[in-house]
Amino acid sequence: MILYGRNSVFESLRINPKQINKIYLLKTSSGHKIKDVVDLARVNSIPYQFVDLLKIEKITGHKNHQGIVAITLARQYTELETLITKAKSVNNSILCALDDVTDPQNLGSILRNASFFGIIGLIITKRNSAGLTDIAVKVASGAAEHVMVSQVSNIGYAVDKLKKEGFWAIGADSQSGESIHKADFPKPAIVILGSEGAGISRLLKEKCDFLVNIPSCQINENTVPSLNVASASSIIFYELRKSCK
Repeated sequence: MILYGRNSVFESLRINPKQINKIYLLKTSSGHKIKDVVDLARVNSIPYQFVDLLKIEKITGHKNHQGIVAITLARQYTELETLITKAKSVNNSILCALDDVTDPQNLGSILRNASFFGIIGLIITKRNSAGLTDIAVKVASGAAEHVMVSQVSNIGYAVDKLKKEGFWAIGADSQSGESIHKADFPKPAIVILGSEGAGISRLLKEKCDFLVNIPSCQINENTVPSLNVASASSIIFYELRKSCK
C-alpha cells in the first residue's frame, strides 16, 4: 500500500512507524513537516530517499502527493470486540457505522470529522463499502491513525451487539425523524449514516432507537434535498458532542 501527503505520512510515522517500509521525498521538498518526517524516519531506522518528480509520480499515479510518499504494510482493521471494549471505557462515547458508503473520499472526510469530534471508531462492511485505501487515508490527512475502523460482514449484527452492550442506535434519515438540532440523545451511542442517494436500509432503521434529520433552510425551490454524507457527518457529530454532559 502507498501513503502520500505530508500530514498522512507524518502521523503514520508518529503513531505507527512499524507499518512503514520506506519513504520517498521530492528533492525540492522543504519545510518543517519534511524535516520532521526525516527526523522521525531516522529515529525509527526507516529508510528514506530524495528522488525526482518523475519517480514520485510513477509511484503515486500523479496524485496530490505533496512531494512525499511512503510504502507501507496493508492497513489493519480493528476487531469489533476490541472497538466495543475501547468505546465502553470512555464516558459518553460515540461510534459511527456506515451503510453502503462506497466513495473513499467520503470515508476519508468522515474519518477526519470523526477524529476532530472525538468519535471513537467507525464500523464499515467488507462488501459494498469503501475501505482504508490510499485515497481514503490521504483525504483523512492523518486522522486514520487516530480513529479505529472495524470491518464487519453485517452492520445490523454490529448494531445489535452494541445495543446489547448498552449503546443507543441513532440513524440519520433525511425523510423522517426529529431535527438533530433540537434533540438531546443519550450516550453511549452508535450513529448510523447511509449513502447520499439511498440512505440507511429499512432493516437498520428498524433497529434504531432514534431517527434524526438535518433540516434544510429552504430558501427557495432550488435548495438541494440533502447533504453529502461526509458533510452531514460533521453536523451530526457536532450536535451529539455538544449535548454531552
